[in-house]
Amino acid sequence: MPRLKGNCANAYLFMQGVLDSSSTFISCCSLQLQLNREAPCHIHRIGRIIEAKMSAKYAFSQTLKEVRFLFCQTGESSVATRSFLTRAYPTMKKNNPQTPILLREAAGTLPRVFARYEFGQEKSADLSGLSDKQIEETVTGLVKGGV
Repeated sequence: MPRLKGNCANAYLFMQGVLDSSSTFISCCSLQLQLNREAPCHIHRIGRIIEAKMSAKYAFSQTLKEVRFLFCQTGESSVATRSFLTRAYPTMKKNNPQTPILLREAAGTLPRVFARYEFGQEKSADLSGLSDKQIEETVTGLVKGGV
C-alpha cells in the first residue's frame, strides 16, 4: 500500500475492498485546499465517484412507497438475501430515509421482495436461489421502476 495518511488511507482501503461501502470518511483534502490551495488527491476523487454511483444505484423511484423483504433467519435459501441486506441496507436507508424498508423474518419463509407503489400497486420478486449480485439487480429493478 502506498504511504497515505488519515482519510486518504481509508479511501485507498475502500477501493481495495478492505473497507466496505458503509464505512464513511471525511475528506482530508478540504483542509489541504484551505491551507495549500492544492487539488484533492486522485484517491479522493475516485472515492467520491464510487460513493456517487452507489448512491445512485439505491435512489428509489418517487412513486415507491415501501420495500418489504421476507426471508428466513436460519434457512439456507435465505443466506444470500441476509448477506445482501447486511451489506446494502445501510446505504439504501441513508439514501431514502423517508421510504420504509421492512425486514420480515419468519421461520421457513422463502426469500421474496415486495415493492409497493402509489395507489396500492405492488410488484414482487422471488429471491430464492439467487446470488448476492442477482438479488442486487432484482431489487434495483424493483425500486427504480414504477408500475
